[in-house]
Amino acid sequence: MSTRHVILRNVASNWIGYLVGVVVALFISPFVVHTLGDSSYGIWTLVVSVTGYYGLFDLGIRSAVGQYVTRYWAQRDMDGVNRTMNTAFVALATVALPVAGTTVVLAVLLPRLFDIDPGYAPQAQGALLIIGLRVAAGLPLAIYGAVTTARQRFDISNAIGIVNSLVSAGLIVLLLPRYGILGLAVTTAIAAVMDWVAHVWVAHRLMPGLVFSPRRSSWMAIKEIGHYGVFAFIRRISDQVIYQTDAIVIGIFMPLGAITYYVIGANLLPYLGRIIGGMVLPLTPVATSADATGDREQLRRLFLVGTRGTFLVACFIGGGTIFLSHDFLRLWMGAKYVSGEVYTSSAVILTILAAAALVRMLQSCGLQILFGMRHVRFLALLSGCEAIANLGLSLMLVKPFGLVGVAVGTLVPQVLTQGIVQPVFLLRRLGIRWRTYLTQAPVGGLAVMASMGLVYALTGGYFAATDWVGFLIKGLVVSGPAVLVGILIGTTGQEKSALVRRVRTVLGGLRRPS
Repeated sequence: MSTRHVILRNVASNWIGYLVGVVVALFISPFVVHTLGDSSYGIWTLVVSVTGYYGLFDLGIRSAVGQYVTRYWAQRDMDGVNRTMNTAFVALATVALPVAGTTVVLAVLLPRLFDIDPGYAPQAQGALLIIGLRVAAGLPLAIYGAVTTARQRFDISNAIGIVNSLVSAGLIVLLLPRYGILGLAVTTAIAAVMDWVAHVWVAHRLMPGLVFSPRRSSWMAIKEIGHYGVFAFIRRISDQVIYQTDAIVIGIFMPLGAITYYVIGANLLPYLGRIIGGMVLPLTPVATSADATGDREQLRRLFLVGTRGTFLVACFIGGGTIFLSHDFLRLWMGAKYVSGEVYTSSAVILTILAAAALVRMLQSCGLQILFGMRHVRFLALLSGCEAIANLGLSLMLVKPFGLVGVAVGTLVPQVLTQGIVQPVFLLRRLGIRWRTYLTQAPVGGLAVMASMGLVYALTGGYFAATDWVGFLIKGLVVSGPAVLVGILIGTTGQEKSALVRRVRTVLGGLRRPS
C-alpha cells in the first residue's frame, strides 16, 4: 500500500474513532449526570481532576518511545526496538510505584482535603483509589501503543478504542445505577485493562521479534529516551500554561461570572483541534521513517502537501466557526452570552481564539515533521516562549481590555511563534524557499476563508438564524461556495482529475439497474 493510501486510511480511522467517541459521550454524559445527581457527579469530577495530573508523571517518555520505536523499525533494527521498549517499561514501572503510593495517601486524606459529605466519603475514597491505581499501572503498559504508531496502523488502534467506548457505555448503563461512582470507577478500570491487553497482543503481532525482557534495558537507551522526553515534557507543561491559565487570569482580575463568557467560546476550539489532529498525527511516523532513512525529498513533499490539505480543512471548519459563531452561540447557550451587555460577547472571544487556532493549524503538519526530525529541543523552547508571552500579555491586557485582552494575549504569541518562527526554522531545515511555501501551502485555505467572508458579508446581514433549521440553511449558504473554491484553488490538477473519476464511478454505480 502506498504512503498516500496509508495516511488516508489512518486519517479516516481517526475521524471515525472521534465521531464514535462524540456520539457515545452525547448519549452517556446526560445519563451519568442524571443518575449520579449533582453531589455525586461533583465528587466524580473532583476525583478525575485530581488523578488527571498523574499523566505528567510519564515525563515525556511515552512520546520518546513512539519516536525511537518508529525510527528503529524503519532502520530494521529490532534490537533497538526491544532496547527502547524494555528500558521505557522499566523506567515507567519505577515511576508508577510512588504514584500508586501517592494514590493511597490521597485516598485516605481525601475527606480532609476537600469538603466531602461523610456519607459520600467511602465512595469517593474508593473511586480515587481505583482510578489512581489504574493510571499508575497504565504508565508502563501504555508504551505498547507506540507499536501501532510505528507500524502506521492507526486503524487498529482506533478499532480498539471504538470497541472500548461501546463496551464502557454498556458497563456504565449496567453498573452505574447500582454502584454509583464506584461502578463508574470500576468501568474505567475494566476498559483500561481491555485496552492494555489488546495493545500488548497487537504489538507482538505487528512486530515479530518484540520481546519483553527487562534485562534488555540499558543506560544508553535511558539517555536517548530521556533527552527526547525531557523536552517533550517541557512542551507539554508549556501547553498546559497556554490553554489552562486564561480562566485563572480572568478569575483574579474580573468577576467570576466573566469566566463563563470566555470559556463558552474557548471550549468549542478543542473539537476543531481534534479534527485536525486526526489528520496530522498519522504524519509523525511517516516523517520519522523518512528522516531515519535520510529521505529529505519525502519530508519536503509531506510538508507541502500535508500543510495544504490540513489548512484547507482547517479554514473550512474554522471559517464556519468564525462567521457562524454569533448565531450558533445564541441558539446553543442563549442570547445574553452574545449580546455584549454584561461582558464581551462569547462570539467575539471565539472569533479571536479561532483566528489563533488557524495559525496553529497552518503549522500543525510542520509540527509533526519537526517531531519526526527530533527537533524537540527547538519545539520545547518555542512553546516555553509562547507560554511566557501568553501569560505576560494576558496579565497586561486583562485590566484595560477585559476578556478581549486575554484572548488577544493568546492570539499574538501564536502568530509570532507558530506563524513566523516555526516555519522559518523548518523551511531552512528542509531547504524550501518561502515563495514555494507561500504559493503551494496556504493559498487554498485562504481562498476558502475569503469566499466564506464574502458570502457572509453579502447575505449575513439579511437574515439571522432564529432556529436550528435556519442555522443549517445559513451554514449551507455561507459554506457551499467555499467547497467549490477549495476544490478549484486548493487542489492540484491530478487531484481534480482523481475526484472527477471517483464522482463518475459513484454516479455510474447509482445508474446501473439493480
